[in-house]
Amino acid sequence: MITEDVVHRSILSHLGQTLTGATFGPWHTPNGGQRPGIVGPKMRGLGVMPGIPDLLLLHDGGTFGLEIKRPGKNATPQQAALHEQMRAAGALIEVVRSIEEAQAALTKWGIATRFTGRFGGGL
Repeated sequence: MITEDVVHRSILSHLGQTLTGATFGPWHTPNGGQRPGIVGPKMRGLGVMPGIPDLLLLHDGGTFGLEIKRPGKNATPQQAALHEQMRAAGALIEVVRSIEEAQAALTKWGIATRFTGRFGGGL
């Protein structure tokens, strides 16, 4: 079974190799996971927002987010609700499960990449 971590790292590597021009990012904000003791409340006090997309990019004045899931999985209700709030504020967000879906989102958003061929291995 392919894990979300494997998909995430594959997409991040692809973006690092293919993004061009005036794109800032992508970056990951580590909001997920369980935190022991007082760490969770401390992180919330510092502005952690559960549901933030896994990878964020800035391009041409816009904010773009990729929520990465392993094949067959969807965003949680909490993630979907935050994504809708972000969309209402002008962000473009897509749930992706592979390099191909991430590349399709970039293309849909008009973000130029150096990608010109077929994907090998398909993640």
